[in-house]
Amino acid sequence: MQAEHIPVHLGSMPASVAAVLDERHAPGVSWILNDPFRGGTHLPDITVITPVFAADDETLLGFAASRAHHADVGGRVPGSMPADSRTLAEEGVVISPRRLDAATIEALVARMRQPEQRRADLRAQLAANRVGAVRLSALAERIGRRAPCAQRPMPCSTTPSGAHGVHRGAARRRRPRRGRARGGARATSRCGCVRASRVSG
Repeated sequence: MQAEHIPVHLGSMPASVAAVLDERHAPGVSWILNDPFRGGTHLPDITVITPVFAADDETLLGFAASRAHHADVGGRVPGSMPADSRTLAEEGVVISPRRLDAATIEALVARMRQPEQRRADLRAQLAANRVGAVRLSALAERIGRRAPCAQRPMPCSTTPSGAHGVHRGAARRRRPRRGRARGGARATSRCGCVRASRVSG
């Protein structure tokens, strides 16, 4: 089951994007991490983040991000999830936020089991981000760079706090949008899109 308000996977992805938000971004440069202290979950969940730029003036529109559970990321047992581990190093390779290029991929998979599969999985994540970048660019062309909250590709929470608290300082928040929840109760939609701080009109 996946939902943006569930802390694992989608719920923590805004924190992963926030971890690279202030890096120097350029077209074609992606980022990778799995560090639980920088927005990751457990080590086999690797996040790849790709900045998306406008085609005409290279304005940063936002980010395409993908998170995949890898079958192994090193460590002392196959599968990288020892039940009795006491340190992160026992579970596998800890990837702090860094640029993802061919050299990085080779350096990482060399420390993991079945490196051919890990290499293919990371390339698949990069490919998925490229598709996301194309679609975000097309969305910006169609409805403008100041897209309404409901049409942003990053999900929005209908809870007043939810998982957004982990990156509250990283994103400029828009004014809460009031709407009706089920049963007629009032609900506040708070946008979790980290790209809100990077959109220009």
